[in-house]
Amino acid sequence: MITLPDFINGPRATCARPGTDPDIWHSKNPAHRTAAKTACTTCPLLNVCRTWALNTRQPHGVWGGLDHAERTNLTNGSGWWLDHQGRLRHPCGSLYAFRSHQTYGEKCDTCTAAHTAHVEQQRRAQLAIEHAKGGSARGYDIHRRLGEPACERCLAGKAAAGRASRKHTGARRRRRPTAPVAA
Repeated sequence: MITLPDFINGPRATCARPGTDPDIWHSKNPAHRTAAKTACTTCPLLNVCRTWALNTRQPHGVWGGLDHAERTNLTNGSGWWLDHQGRLRHPCGSLYAFRSHQTYGEKCDTCTAAHTAHVEQQRRAQLAIEHAKGGSARGYDIHRRLGEPACERCLAGKAAAGRASRKHTGARRRRRPTAPVAA
């Protein structure tokens, strides 16, 4: 059995209410951790509990709606922070922060710029692979997504893919069986 801190007294805390299994707050089962975090969101002692867990550096369990890894990220200088609604946030300029902003319907110029740069970097890496193959229709499409004119090799790859597609389609049409002629 887990011993609760003194500030969690009586049925005020969600984890101390009668009929509640306090062991889910210290379970290693991800479903239990998720259930504990969800239960914490309605607890009147959420901020007190979270502050206590961060100050005492609790090594296990869910405290104040945060598990050990989340509490560690808040205290180790990684830039994670809690917003005014108590949601754990990643530092702006990261892909995780960009996704969080999207989830919460927010616009952040720093995160949008970081996401755009990341997407361009991935496209340029894939374009280098397509160029190593000698150019391709995919390379042509990547050039277009990057907003630049396609190189000669990718233009040739696009044309070759178009010819192959037309040739394949025509061959398929010729193979169709004809209906038997009624006598």
